[in-house]
Amino acid sequence: DGDVLIAMIGGGGPDASVFDHLPALRRRVAEAGRDPGDFPVSLYYCPRDEALLERCREHGLARVVFVIDADPEPEALKALDEIRALADRVGR
Repeated sequence: DGDVLIAMIGGGGPDASVFDHLPALRRRVAEAGRDPGDFPVSLYYCPRDEALLERCREHGLARVVFVIDADPEPEALKALDEIRALADRVGR
Protein backbone atom coordinates (compact mmCIF):
# COMPACT_ATOMS: atom_id res chain seq x y z
CA ASP A 1 0.00 0.00 0.00
CA GLY A 2 1.18 3.49 -0.79
CA ASP A 3 1.25 6.11 -3.46
CA VAL A 4 0.84 5.07 -7.06
CA LEU A 5 2.05 7.43 -9.75
CA ILE A 6 0.15 7.36 -13.01
CA ALA A 7 1.71 9.47 -15.71
CA MET A 8 -0.84 11.51 -17.61
CA ILE A 9 1.59 12.98 -20.13
CA GLY A 10 0.26 12.16 -23.57
CA GLY A 11 -2.34 9.77 -22.16
CA GLY A 12 -5.60 10.27 -24.00
CA GLY A 13 -4.40 12.96 -26.38
CA PRO A 14 -3.56 16.62 -26.04
CA ASP A 15 -6.94 17.59 -24.62
CA ALA A 16 -7.05 14.88 -21.95
CA SER A 17 -6.97 15.84 -18.31
CA VAL A 18 -6.54 14.00 -15.06
CA PHE A 19 -10.33 14.00 -14.76
CA ASP A 20 -10.65 11.92 -17.94
CA HIS A 21 -8.59 9.18 -16.31
CA LEU A 22 -10.42 9.02 -12.97
CA PRO A 23 -13.25 6.64 -13.94
CA ALA A 24 -10.81 4.03 -15.27
CA LEU A 25 -8.51 4.45 -12.29
CA ARG A 26 -11.36 4.04 -9.82
CA ARG A 27 -12.67 1.01 -11.74
CA ARG A 28 -9.23 -0.61 -11.57
CA VAL A 29 -9.03 0.11 -7.86
CA ALA A 30 -12.42 -1.56 -7.34
CA GLU A 31 -11.40 -4.53 -9.50
CA ALA A 32 -8.37 -4.95 -7.23
CA GLY A 33 -10.73 -5.31 -4.27
CA ARG A 34 -10.20 -1.88 -2.79
CA ASP A 35 -12.71 0.85 -2.07
CA PRO A 36 -12.20 3.68 -4.59
CA GLY A 37 -13.49 6.10 -1.96
CA ASP A 38 -10.54 5.19 0.25
CA PHE A 39 -8.00 5.57 -2.56
CA PRO A 40 -6.61 9.11 -2.45
CA VAL A 41 -5.77 10.77 -5.75
CA SER A 42 -3.36 13.72 -5.89
CA LEU A 43 -2.61 16.20 -8.64
CA TYR A 44 1.03 17.27 -8.76
CA TYR A 45 2.31 20.43 -10.44
CA CYS A 46 -1.15 21.92 -10.15
CA PRO A 47 -1.57 25.29 -11.85
CA ARG A 48 -2.78 28.14 -9.66
CA ASP A 49 -6.25 28.16 -11.16
CA GLU A 50 -9.37 28.55 -9.05
CA ALA A 51 -11.66 26.79 -11.54
CA LEU A 52 -9.28 23.84 -11.72
CA LEU A 53 -9.20 23.57 -7.93
CA GLU A 54 -13.00 23.57 -7.87
CA ARG A 55 -12.98 20.68 -10.38
CA CYS A 56 -10.47 18.82 -8.22
CA ARG A 57 -12.82 19.17 -5.27
CA GLU A 58 -15.84 18.09 -7.35
CA HIS A 59 -14.00 14.99 -8.56
CA GLY A 60 -12.87 14.00 -5.09
CA LEU A 61 -9.13 14.55 -5.39
CA ALA A 62 -7.48 14.26 -1.99
CA ARG A 63 -4.84 16.93 -2.52
CA VAL A 64 -3.10 19.14 -5.01
CA VAL A 65 0.59 19.99 -4.94
CA PHE A 66 1.83 23.33 -6.19
CA VAL A 67 5.35 24.12 -7.28
CA ILE A 68 7.04 27.45 -6.80
CA ASP A 69 10.17 28.61 -8.54
CA ALA A 70 13.45 28.81 -6.69
CA ASP A 71 13.25 32.59 -6.64
CA PRO A 72 14.73 34.95 -4.08
CA GLU A 73 12.86 34.94 -0.78
CA PRO A 74 10.53 37.92 -1.45
CA GLU A 75 9.23 36.38 -4.69
CA ALA A 76 8.95 32.91 -3.17
CA LEU A 77 6.99 34.27 -0.20
CA LYS A 78 4.70 36.17 -2.56
CA ALA A 79 4.00 32.94 -4.46
CA LEU A 80 3.23 31.14 -1.20
CA ASP A 81 0.87 33.97 -0.19
CA GLU A 82 -0.91 33.66 -3.55
CA ILE A 83 -1.33 29.92 -3.07
CA ARG A 84 -2.64 30.45 0.46
CA ALA A 85 -5.17 33.03 -0.78
CA LEU A 86 -6.28 30.63 -3.51
CA ALA A 87 -6.72 27.83 -0.98
CA ASP A 88 -8.72 30.15 1.28
CA ARG A 89 -11.01 31.13 -1.62
CA VAL A 90 -11.65 27.56 -2.70
CA GLY A 91 -11.65 26.11 0.80
CA ARG A 92 -9.35 23.46 2.17
